[in-house]
Amino acid sequence: MTVFQISKTKSIAPSIQDAFTFESQPSIHNMLLLDSVVITEQTFTIANGPSITLDHMAVEARLNMDQQFHNHIERIFKKRLPSTVQIQLLFVPANVNID
Repeated sequence: MTVFQISKTKSIAPSIQDAFTFESQPSIHNMLLLDSVVITEQTFTIANGPSITLDHMAVEARLNMDQQFHNHIERIFKKRLPSTVQIQLLFVPANVNID
């Protein structure tokens, strides 16, 4: 028996994409070099129920740190660090009124 079913649709967020131009740039302390940012709208719908549209931002970045600090972090995590990281954020669009 299905209690509820959720579906998701994804589309480019034109209002944000048009206003947002991205150029590869360093982060604070140059530890991450931001390579790409993609912003989409994702609508989550419950069958026979409500839906919500959220903005989704996907960032891809390269790690950039000196070898000594890199080795120190690897010792802390006890595993090899990846050369790139992906950061994803899901948030309420700026044009939504929350009461």
